[in-house]
Amino acid sequence: MPFLRVIRDKRGYETTYLMHWFQDSGRQRSKVLYAFRSPSGTRVGRDALDPGLMRQLEFQNPAIAFDWKAVLADRQVIEPSPELHRRRPKRSDEPKAAPPPPVPRPPKVEAVAPPAPRPMIPAAIEGLTADDRIAFLRHWYPIVRERVDQRASDADRHAAPQLSSEGSESGVSRPIGRSLW
Repeated sequence: MPFLRVIRDKRGYETTYLMHWFQDSGRQRSKVLYAFRSPSGTRVGRDALDPGLMRQLEFQNPAIAFDWKAVLADRQVIEPSPELHRRRPKRSDEPKAAPPPPVPRPPKVEAVAPPAPRPMIPAAIEGLTADDRIAFLRHWYPIVRERVDQRASDADRHAAPQLSSEGSESGVSRPIGRSLW
């Protein structure tokens, strides 16, 4: 005897299976005779099992006795399992806790001035002549060097490039050797 199973997934789609139990080497097995997938609760399009399809299934499976009234009445509907993971509430949905009592603070004697805004470093060397480009580099090099030193978390990381880029006492810069990498 065939049976009807309708499975709804979490996205709202319904998959309708017409299945049949049969014996195979003493074991009971199931066989899918027909499957149909549609959005949940659709009012347009065709039904999962219309009369023409029912006649076609009877013709394709003559060894199976179909009692369509019993099949349609005894259908199994399987709903999706509830979410096991709880979603975090949105920040606006979170209950607001009462603010802690204010802690007395000593009055500030001096107001610290906010740091001066840092200028944006140009992405390319500016200047039309060689003298203009050298003047540009002389202006920006100390600013960039200071920012690198401020961001450095490990002094040893910046020691080797500084030694080679600043030059020796004679004023001639040396290339960075592989031993310093």
